[in-house]
Amino acid sequence: MIRYLIVLFIISLFVGCSTTKDVDFIDAVNVDSIYKIRRVINVKPYYIIHAQRNDSTFKIISEIDNNLSSRCRKIKVGNKYILNLVKLFPLDSVFGKPIAPNLGIVDFELGHGRVVRIDKETHYKIYKATNLNGLYIYALNED
Repeated sequence: MIRYLIVLFIISLFVGCSTTKDVDFIDAVNVDSIYKIRRVINVKPYYIIHAQRNDSTFKIISEIDNNLSSRCRKIKVGNKYILNLVKLFPLDSVFGKPIAPNLGIVDFELGHGRVVRIDKETHYKIYKATNLNGLYIYALNED
C-alpha cells in the first residue's frame, strides 16, 4: 500500500511540473497581442477582419496573396490568434511631424478601387497584421 502511495506521489509531482510549465508559457505570451476573430468580410482582393481584444474591436485589412508558405494556417471566426498589428490609419505623424486625428475622414482607400468605412465601433482606426496573408496566418516555428 505504501508503495502505491509513493508511486502516486511521484506521478503527481511530474504532472504538477508539466502544468507549471504550461502556465509559464502562457505568461510568456503577450496577452495584448491575442485577438479573437469576430467577423470576416471579403472585398476582393482584400479581407476586412474584425478582431476583438478585451472590449475593443479592431478592423484589420489583409490583402489576398497567392504566394503562401507551407507554414501558413487558415484563421477561423471564433478562434483566438496572436496578431502583430500595425496602424494604417490615422497616421500619428508624417516625417516626424505630429498631425491632427482623422479630420472628419469617413472612408479609407485600400487600392484597386476599394474603400473601407471608418467607424466608431473600431475607434476610427484601421490596422494590418504583419503575420497575415489574406486569411492565412504564418505559423510559429515548430522546432
